[in-house]
Amino acid sequence: MHEYSTHSDIPWAHLRKEIKAAVISDGVTSISSRAFSSCSGISEIIIGNDVESIGDYAFNYCPEVTSLIIPGKVKTIGICAFGNLESLTDLTISDGVKSIGDGAFGCCYSLTEITFPDSVSDIGIQALYECENLKEVNIGSGLESLNCTIFMDCMNIESVNISSQNPYLSDDGNGVVYNKDKTVLLFYPSSKADTSYTIPDSVTSIYPGAFNFALNLTKISVSDNLTSIGSNAFYACFNLEDFSLPQSVTSIGDYAFAGCKISNITLPECLTTLGYGVFYSCENLLSAYIPVSITNIDSQVFRNCTSLTDVYYGGNEEEWSAVTIGNYNESLEEAEIHFNHTHSYTKTVETEPSCKEKGLESFNCSCGHNYTKAIPKTAHAEADWEYKSGSVFVKICSECSEEYKSITAEISLDKNEIQLARTETAALKASVTDGITADINFESANKNIADVDSEGNITAVGTGETVISASINGTEIIAVCDIIV
Repeated sequence: MHEYSTHSDIPWAHLRKEIKAAVISDGVTSISSRAFSSCSGISEIIIGNDVESIGDYAFNYCPEVTSLIIPGKVKTIGICAFGNLESLTDLTISDGVKSIGDGAFGCCYSLTEITFPDSVSDIGIQALYECENLKEVNIGSGLESLNCTIFMDCMNIESVNISSQNPYLSDDGNGVVYNKDKTVLLFYPSSKADTSYTIPDSVTSIYPGAFNFALNLTKISVSDNLTSIGSNAFYACFNLEDFSLPQSVTSIGDYAFAGCKISNITLPECLTTLGYGVFYSCENLLSAYIPVSITNIDSQVFRNCTSLTDVYYGGNEEEWSAVTIGNYNESLEEAEIHFNHTHSYTKTVETEPSCKEKGLESFNCSCGHNYTKAIPKTAHAEADWEYKSGSVFVKICSECSEEYKSITAEISLDKNEIQLARTETAALKASVTDGITADINFESANKNIADVDSEGNITAVGTGETVISASINGTEIIAVCDIIV
């Protein structure tokens, strides 16, 4: 085992062939750029406790290293510092590390999980480039921003978990990353198993590249609050076939839907331009609606949209001739243009609503545009009050068996105390909470002093004190009146 402190200490020609372990001794504060780069024979890296910075490409391509601990005094990790550690399975980044350079852990093919501690505030682009077996990423409270290129070509990520203490970022509990107030969707893991995803109503912007290669998704639902879709946002979502652009969208970035499986698209009326390659290679695209507001269609927007046959345009032929159309849009130019198109929808009830589930109705236009709308639940079937327990009565729907109303019932007596002479009589009246229909039982605690009939008529029998109780039949609900004879 050899110990080296700086780049200048290393006898390169001999080192590349012979060194089996890189041990950075205590007292060394920095590891210079390319210090151990391409030392393919190294199987172990031990970084001393005094190291504060690790230079660019310092350990790039040490393919036999399986475990690595980066101690807490390290503040910066350089560009591609640990790239191509192809056998690395066990990585610990200690709390204290602040900055991680571009491509720092790129092509660590065997890495399945990584945790960035609270101290990390900056992670460079492609930091985890092509970590093809990486499944879970945990991010602490210090990271200030997240660029989804960090995970470029990490095709098996299932979740990215953000510390709840992070003031800048958040997740949805299922591995999807947002800014803190969830107005921007930053990253959707490409290997999530879900086939559909509903973007929260709070989201107004989808970050560039957010859904790259989300191959399992076939449907994405968005609200009318969405205004911006970044470049490459849904790039290579090869199975995405159900996506409707809301009218609220004002900008769509380059290649936003390239390679998607959508069969028709209706562009929002407020959109003025289509960026480069927005629908590039959407080979299933059959029809598109283009509003008169669009004045510029950039190059390759409809390139390789080989199924596109019909374009429905909101303006007339003269207005269409004034639209600037860039190169490589042959599919658009060869399609039939239907001028002066206005949407006219046919409504179909897909699912009837019930008191248990919402219904669903669809709206379809001849241009191919369609959308769905929920139908509110119907009211529960009216029912009588039923006793549940304690003092609670409920109403239960006969269709879905759901308790849809509850009430706390009580008995009220017109008198709390009655004084009588022997043989004298009095009437005690009882009432229950409005709406409750119930039988009232009257009962004397001592019939030798006073008796009571089923109607609440009291007769004094002997001298003394007792109580008359009134209760709702079959329940625990009761009220009492003191009797003095």
